[in-house]
Amino acid sequence: MEDVLERWRSEKTSSFLSDAVAANEPDPKRAKLFGKMAEAAEAQAAIIAKDLK
Repeated sequence: MEDVLERWRSEKTSSFLSDAVAANEPDPKRAKLFGKMAEAAEAQAAIIAKDLK
C-alpha cells in the first residue's frame, strides 16, 4: 500500500511542478508542453488513486 501511495504522491508532485513551470514559461510552445505533462501526470495519479483504499 505504501508503494502505491508513494507512486500517487510522485505523480501529484510531478503534476504540480509541471503546472508551475507551464504557468511561468514565457515561450508558449514550451508552456503548452509543460501543461500537457501536468495533465498526463494528473491522469496517471487518478489511475493510481483507484488502487488506494
